[in-house]
Amino acid sequence: MMAAGLISTAGASLVTYQFAGTISGGSGPSNTIPSGLQSQFSIGQPATLTYVIDTTTPQRTTSPLNTYPSMGYYPYAVDTWSLTYGTYTASGTGGYATLCDSTNSAGCVTPYFPGFPSGAGVSADGVRFVGWSTNYMTAYSINDYALCNSNFAPEWDFHIQCSNVSIFDPSGTAFSGVALPSSLDPEAFPGGSNLFANNSRLQFTRLDPLTGKCADTNPTTGACISQFITASSSLVPEPATVALLAFGLAGLGFSRRKQ
Repeated sequence: MMAAGLISTAGASLVTYQFAGTISGGSGPSNTIPSGLQSQFSIGQPATLTYVIDTTTPQRTTSPLNTYPSMGYYPYAVDTWSLTYGTYTASGTGGYATLCDSTNSAGCVTPYFPGFPSGAGVSADGVRFVGWSTNYMTAYSINDYALCNSNFAPEWDFHIQCSNVSIFDPSGTAFSGVALPSSLDPEAFPGGSNLFANNSRLQFTRLDPLTGKCADTNPTTGACISQFITASSSLVPEPATVALLAFGLAGLGFSRRKQ
């Protein structure tokens, strides 16, 4: 399972969301680790991610946002990010956040919220953080693969995707709007399975060893063809809450010892 916590940065508009868990699979229907990436990843290895979010980043308000009032899109909300999957580590500067408040419509809309629950009767709220790196074709390479994927969706500024994490509130009550959250209630994001499963994902692009560019390009979308490493996820209390709980338990133990 994956865990997450929140650390507030004093005197700034930045908050740090932390996630940790285990690798659960890879690409394709078989959900297996791609052969070119098996040297670094295997199912069951620990996975951690950290995103520093600027909660004052202006929301992108142009189409298709004006069509879907349930959605908020913040193209430069991620200040920095870092991750460790097994023994593989990477980091970058920049990224975006998307948010869905299902009270404004019939749920999160795809493909603008990839992986978010959608459809009739779905009331889940969700938030998704994505990190990118401008030097993705040369940094963090494994064999013929490089971390990050160029994603063609100019109306949303989905420039590059390296890592992303999506968490959901099955009750649809976590958010009362589409502003970026400065904190997340752990009880609102229990994880779950199937439709409401929380998850994280690394995206790798296969490179042509001669040109250093995408080995395969989708002629329809203009996007590089990618392989994925996925991890399951769930939200846990922020570190301050954990520390407070530990302090309370310690005090209870001292009280019992004194008695």
